[in-house]
Amino acid sequence: MKKMEWSPELETGIPEVDTQHKRIVNLVNQMQEARLNKDMETVASVITEMVDYTLSHFAFEEALMEDARYRFLGPHRRVHELFAMKIPEFQARFEAGEDITEELHTMLVRWLYNHIRGDDQGYVESIKKFLHEDSVPDYTSKSSKTNLQAAMQEIQANRSSGFFTRLKPALSG
Repeated sequence: MKKMEWSPELETGIPEVDTQHKRIVNLVNQMQEARLNKDMETVASVITEMVDYTLSHFAFEEALMEDARYRFLGPHRRVHELFAMKIPEFQARFEAGEDITEELHTMLVRWLYNHIRGDDQGYVESIKKFLHEDSVPDYTSKSSKTNLQAAMQEIQANRSSGFFTRLKPALSG
């Protein structure tokens, strides 16, 4: 398994989105490193963190796209949902003692490269235009309580929930 490298072609030019994408890449690499060290406890911990963080990232991205009135939000959300639907199978197999890390790593690297360079690049222009129109949006002001703020509050409220509880809203959307 080759380490996933961040490259300029993965950048959206939207600082918070790029920071989140880099964090996901880092988690993929942490999982690989833990596997190579035969540290399955750390692998389990990283997988859980990766699932949590990725679902939070999806909610962030979708709220931002909604605020920007991105016209392909529905299909983009569906891509996120289809990806999220693959996770329970990997989780169940791992919990049953199967080493799924190589397969999961390969799938994640392929999916991330394709998704960021393809699907995510589709919303970049809309998001940048939205961010420039509103200068730097004040997501904390009472008068501009946006979908992004609501999504982030929901994420925080659900943080202590179990894996499948957190995944359920992503699947039922």
